[in-house]
Amino acid sequence: MHMSTGRIPRPAAGVALALAMVVAACNSAPGAGAPGGAPAGSAAGGSQPGGGTQPPATSVGAGGTVPAEMCPLVSGEDIAAIVDKDLAETRPGADAWCTWTFTDRTPGAIPGIGGSVIVRYENDVISLDTAKSASPGGEDVSIGDRGYWTDDFSVLYVVKGAHVYAIQLILFDEAEPRLDMATQIAQLLLAKL
Repeated sequence: MHMSTGRIPRPAAGVALALAMVVAACNSAPGAGAPGGAPAGSAAGGSQPGGGTQPPATSVGAGGTVPAEMCPLVSGEDIAAIVDKDLAETRPGADAWCTWTFTDRTPGAIPGIGGSVIVRYENDVISLDTAKSASPGGEDVSIGDRGYWTDDFSVLYVVKGAHVYAIQLILFDEAEPRLDMATQIAQLLLAKL
């Protein structure tokens, strides 16, 4: 007997969870570090997640500089307000990633199982055109210099200057306003870049 819970069906949730696990594994691979060689979360040149100082910048060639850490740029509490969930954890990752995990605001909700938001710098490897060709069913979005939303992986790609950033929502229900949430999170990020 299947009871509707308003959550993603188990097969889709399993695929999204597997994708999240692959992402986490890539972030924790031996030798993985922030651009420029400093390990993620290191004190080399700047703040720690949760600190109030400006994050260190890392040179990335002709396109300028980007933050070595994403966690200090966007408040987990601000994201929690946008996604209407309780913040369970903020976890910095290697290579300018940050993952915020949330708990649903319903009685009996399991802590940390309400979805995750990942904000990442795409390391100048993924261009907006690459993202579009990998997921051609998406839509152009007016944010930053250019933007592109794909329902395939619930990712909003945002271009600012010569750099591409991604905001990804994992294990959020399709009925939730995912594009609106990702757009609001992107606006917070863009204001700090």
